[in-house]
Amino acid sequence: MPAAPARRESSSYSSTDNTDNRLAAPATPWNGSQASQASWFNEKLKSAEKDFQFFQLSVSATVTTERGLITVFSPEHALEHAKGECQGTMRAPNRRKREDC
Repeated sequence: MPAAPARRESSSYSSTDNTDNRLAAPATPWNGSQASQASWFNEKLKSAEKDFQFFQLSVSATVTTERGLITVFSPEHALEHAKGECQGTMRAPNRRKREDC
């Protein structure tokens, strides 16, 4: 009996797995207690720091596109980002806004 033909996998094969691993951990809802409000909020801040896209947006006001390109608001913003200037933090994010050219 001949062997079954081998399946060819093409490079254009796209996965149907659309799960977002960042959302895998269930969010802990706040129970409404003032005593647990600060600890719940700090837990949310720490989980936000682990999200790379949100962290990048907070620190440098940039976003990475699906093609891997980094988007900026202006040429000056691109130079600042390349030099590592005007960095923000999670608690004091970069406040750069869109500029009219």
